[in-house]
Amino acid sequence: MRRAFAALLLLAACSKPLPPGVERLTPARSDLQSYFWSASARKLVYVEGRFPDRTYLVVADRAAGRRERSRLKGFVLGPSAALSRDGARVLLDAGKIGPYASRQPPVERVLLEADAATGRVLSETPVPPGGTIALGDPAWAHGPAAAWNEKSGLAWKVFGGAETGGILRGPAAVSGVLLDEPFLVVADKSSRPPRLAAYDLRNGAARDWRAALSVAALGPGPDGTVLAARWMSESARFVLEACDPAGGRRVPLLEAEGEIEAAVQTGRGLYAVAKDTTRRNSAGKDFLAPRVLLAVEKDGRRWSQPWTSHRGAFLGSDPSDGRLIFGVTDRDRPGVWAVEPTPAALGAVAGAIGE
Repeated sequence: MRRAFAALLLLAACSKPLPPGVERLTPARSDLQSYFWSASARKLVYVEGRFPDRTYLVVADRAAGRRERSRLKGFVLGPSAALSRDGARVLLDAGKIGPYASRQPPVERVLLEADAATGRVLSETPVPPGGTIALGDPAWAHGPAAAWNEKSGLAWKVFGGAETGGILRGPAAVSGVLLDEPFLVVADKSSRPPRLAAYDLRNGAARDWRAALSVAALGPGPDGTVLAARWMSESARFVLEACDPAGGRRVPLLEAEGEIEAAVQTGRGLYAVAKDTTRRNSAGKDFLAPRVLLAVEKDGRRWSQPWTSHRGAFLGSDPSDGRLIFGVTDRDRPGVWAVEPTPAALGAVAGAIGE
């Protein structure tokens, strides 16, 4: 009886109309992950299914309002993905499983290239366990690209017709961003102090910016820069910066008392999510914490407001209507949302996601 009542409550919550300016791009399921938004193709890639059946690849076309769903047997998909700019090919970080080991961990990590419409596997590239640090669709590559850790350094490869790649002499990285210009920017937390390193993929030249205690590469910024967050020991605050890998400049954009976890910049402004140190965390779950949205609009106006307590990341924006694409990555409320960059819509999305 209790289960039936809970199911009715969940159904009622799912059928509740969304606030104006808020759109859900994924179904209300609890087994979603590996989000990737392609602004050029206006398509969203994600994975459905619980382990060991996390084998369903979904490519959702926002413009056409349809989804292509295919099953890639023999693989456990995730945790990251990328789509080519023409929307034809998907690149997935995946695990290969044996025919009689469906309940066992994957026997090999691979970068899987597949047809976006049919799920047909086009190529498999073995990578070390947990080695993938960046997948993307940079403009210079003319195809999906990936970077991962090898024993000999940082490896990178472009998938598609004229495949290119190489090995960069550098330390193991924990996360990275492939920019539209031929640069790979990685966060290296193994060095003391941590650093943000940029590699020119044309000649292997490297540049780095030192940080204190923590550093994270959050995504592409304006004019070929990367948005990066770091801790400033001199002010005891976190700062979001636009780092230029070509010229070496580092321009501060905004500061926050809590850790800056996500950021995106569009033609209308800069939007970042940080942990809110002014509110107490009473959720009882590690991935839930009070968070605040910080905004700097194009005209210089700044404002902030409470954000959803669920962990997530900005995936980009839709150039057709300017909506921000935000993915909730924790296991309680997984899903992807398109939100108008207005205080009213951004303030309403927290309730839509569910607190």
